[in-house]
Amino acid sequence: MVAGIREDHNSLYGWFTTPRLNVRYEPVKGTIIRASVRQGTENGQTYLQRTMGSLQVRRQVSIVGSTGNGAYGLRPEIAWNKGITIDQKFKLFNRVSSLGIDFFQK
Repeated sequence: MVAGIREDHNSLYGWFTTPRLNVRYEPVKGTIIRASVRQGTENGQTYLQRTMGSLQVRRQVSIVGSTGNGAYGLRPEIAWNKGITIDQKFKLFNRVSSLGIDFFQK
């Protein structure tokens, strides 16, 4: 198990903390289970960049309830990313092979 924490400073948002946790478990030889949980952030500029096409038709965008702090008055979006991976090693035609299954959610 590995736990970590990261502290960053951004000129628009100030200080923010991103924790993470990674776990690896091998219940039987050849079967590995990994799980991870981490926090991620995304800033408001990304939204405006993704919707730039809609702004080219002379629409006015007004962000209601913005504080005036951060990028375009928006605070960063916080998301928890979590996932699990199962890897199984086996022999196939006298060669070492592996099969992996991943499931992640944001």
